Amino acid sequence: MDLYIFPEGATLTNGYGIAVEYAYNKLQPKVDDIVIWYTDLPKEKILHYRESDIIFPRFGWMNIKSIKNILMSHPRVELNAKDLSFLLKYEFENIHCDEVIFYRALRSLYPSKKINVRFHNSYARINYRRKIADIKVDCKFWLTLKLFDSLEREIFRDENCQKIFLTGEDCSFYSSLFGRTSD
Repeated sequence: MDLYIFPEGATLTNGYGIAVEYAYNKLQPKVDDIVIWYTDLPKEKILHYRESDIIFPRFGWMNIKSIKNILMSHPRVELNAKDLSFLLKYEFENIHCDEVIFYRALRSLYPSKKINVRFHNSYARINYRRKIADIKVDCKFWLTLKLFDSLEREIFRDENCQKIFLTGEDCSFYSSLFGRTSD
């Protein structure tokens, strides 16, 4: 049994959903695998939705979870281990984390398990270039860059994590920072 956790419903109506649709088709979860969708889409609009799938609704800026995450220096949409603790009753062969926002929770629940983590964007790369070019951004985007940069660097340092990048540019950035190409 494998675990697949996606940051949006598989759909053809937005870029994030299209990227998830592509990943889902490539990964092809089996009937007994656990699939979690982190989305506001109703199940009828999620391509490949199965009755056994789990939907976690996203929370907005003013939600107490968002505020708590920001105060803890985490990206505001990040799920925590408590949110996913129900997964401990399962034994997974593979864990596919289709966005960095699930990494800390999954690593906390499965400290020695190999986790595949997919980077839709490398905020660490964006933030690095923003600093070099001395580009000013609004407070909300500055905070997003800062919090995701910190999270991504934590993932970059995890040798028990398979990093999956959508672009060669993000992969090259990671390799240039850590000198690794095999993971």
